[in-house]
Amino acid sequence: MAQKGSGSAAPEALVVTMKAEPDGALMLRSVELVARRSRVRFSFPGEADIASALSGPASAEMASLARKALERPGMLAMPDHVARLGGLVLSDCSVIVAGAVDGGEQIMVRFNRHRGALLTFFAEGSHARRALAGDAEALMIEALEKAYMPLFDFAQHIERLLERGELTPGTPPVDALISINRRIQALQVYRALMREAVADGAPALPPSPPPLRLASSR
Repeated sequence: MAQKGSGSAAPEALVVTMKAEPDGALMLRSVELVARRSRVRFSFPGEADIASALSGPASAEMASLARKALERPGMLAMPDHVARLGGLVLSDCSVIVAGAVDGGEQIMVRFNRHRGALLTFFAEGSHARRALAGDAEALMIEALEKAYMPLFDFAQHIERLLERGELTPGTPPVDALISINRRIQALQVYRALMREAVADGAPALPPSPPPLRLASSR
C-alpha cells in the first residue's frame, strides 16, 4: 500500500483503476481515497482479480461500469449514477478508458461523492480492509455512517413526497413527519462537524441535539 500526504481527513472521492486484459479478464490495479488534505492509495502490483480484492457488490458494480465504458472508449460521465453497495453509497461517477502500455485497456472509475462504510468496498480479510480497520477513529465514523444512512434515506423520501404534493402539511401525522424530517436534516450538520473534529484530531465531538418533540396530535 502506498500512502501520500498526511492527516486523516474523511475521503471525498474514491478512484478505482482497473485493467481489461485482451482475453477479457478484469484486474484491479489500485484504489485511491482522495481527501482535501491527503490521499491514500492501495496498490495491487500483481493486478488482483476484482472478485477477490473487492466485496461482492463492489466487484459487480465495477464490472458493470467497465463493460459500459469499454463499449464507448474515452470519457463517460454519469453524474446521476448511484451505486448502492450494502453499507456504502457512491455517486457522481465518471469513467475514463484508454489503451494500456502493456496491452489491454486501462479503466479509471471515479466517484466524487460517497457516504457509508468504506471498509465494505473491499473483500473480507483483504489487506486494504485490514489497513482501514486499524484506525479506531475511522471505525467510529463508519459505524455512525451506517446508523445515519437509513435516516437520510427516509428524509429524502419524505422530501420527494412533499415535492410531489403527496403529503399535505396541516394534519398531525404529516406535521410529525415534517418535524422528524427537519431533525434528521439537522444531523447532516453534526455529521460534518464530527468528521472535521476527527480529521483535525480534536478530542471533543459536537453537543447532542435537543430532544425531539413531535407535533401534537390534538
